[in-house]
Amino acid sequence: MLTFRRRSDPLLVTVDGVTAAAVSFAAYQARFAADSALTPDGNRYRVASLGVVLSWVLIARSTGLYRRGSVRPGSSNVRPAVVAAGGVGVALLLAWVTAFHRDLSLAWIGLVVLGLALGGVLSRALLRRTRRVLVPLGLALERYALLAEGPSAERVAAELSAAKRPFFTIVATLPPELDDDSLLAQLRAQRIDGLVVPSGHAERGVRLRARLADMGVDVVPAPRAEQG
Repeated sequence: MLTFRRRSDPLLVTVDGVTAAAVSFAAYQARFAADSALTPDGNRYRVASLGVVLSWVLIARSTGLYRRGSVRPGSSNVRPAVVAAGGVGVALLLAWVTAFHRDLSLAWIGLVVLGLALGGVLSRALLRRTRRVLVPLGLALERYALLAEGPSAERVAAELSAAKRPFFTIVATLPPELDDDSLLAQLRAQRIDGLVVPSGHAERGVRLRARLADMGVDVVPAPRAEQG
């Protein structure tokens, strides 16, 4: 079952689905449109293209193309895109031997793999540039919560503002006295993307890191200056 851990996942699934469909169609045109003598079974390629869309979304999610850093400046998506495209290629080759009885063009499969690798990199680059335009307008910001209250929360928030991290905004402060289950429930209910953890609660942040990662929530240590 396809589950969405991050708020950005539905957008990425949509982008990847459109990308995979476009790549499959472009590969078909590149392989067959120029040679009228070729009469491929269009239904086979429609079914194969649907498999490409589904497998690309599923495999891309497991190779790093859905990590939050994939749409942040300075991160490279070449390796996860190539690995994901290779995974789709392997799946297509298995289907070529079994389900399609070798009645698919290997050239089409190769073009699909190449197109997906390029599409994975270019789609994230486009999202990154779009986000860069929207963030200064207060749009496309990630939602972060701060594990602190009162003067301590105000101090940490001021340090975060001074650090010039425009990609997120603090939307909630949570009392450190909350037990782990209640804290996670609050983060889930408020659709939080990241939790800022002051140094006094660093061990708790480490302890909860795995559970938070399963929810799609990043753990971010507060700036060192907040200790003073």
